[in-house]
Amino acid sequence: MELSGSHNFSASPQAVWDALHNPSVLQSAAGLQNVQWADNSVTATVTLPNLGPIGGTRTVTVAVDESSAPSHMKFSLNRSVISANGVVDIAPNGSGSTLTYNAAGTVSGPLAAFEGMAKPMVQSQINQFFAKLAELV
Repeated sequence: MELSGSHNFSASPQAVWDALHNPSVLQSAAGLQNVQWADNSVTATVTLPNLGPIGGTRTVTVAVDESSAPSHMKFSLNRSVISANGVVDIAPNGSGSTLTYNAAGTVSGPLAAFEGMAKPMVQSQINQFFAKLAELV
């Protein structure tokens, strides 16, 4: 599954970058719990809807493979049947900024059959996250 898009913010690239690295902002924007940043990763508790084996509460760690504040971050996730990687770039845009993202993920095992149906749900969640983030920045 490949996802990409962009979102405009009325805030500067540094303000958007800082918001993405602020645990309380991430908790509010993404509905996460216990967000903790380390040097090269971010860990959070995620509550998933009960859809067979993927439902319930999980702790997830996303590795930050590259980071160049306030404009670029590359990340990856490898957990059980899910593997994903992505890039976020933030550029000035007038008095605000534009964030662009590109991500690719794969699901293996029995859940692989549902990957195509999941894309619209995941894209919707990403759009909601960025809209909420824009309110908080």
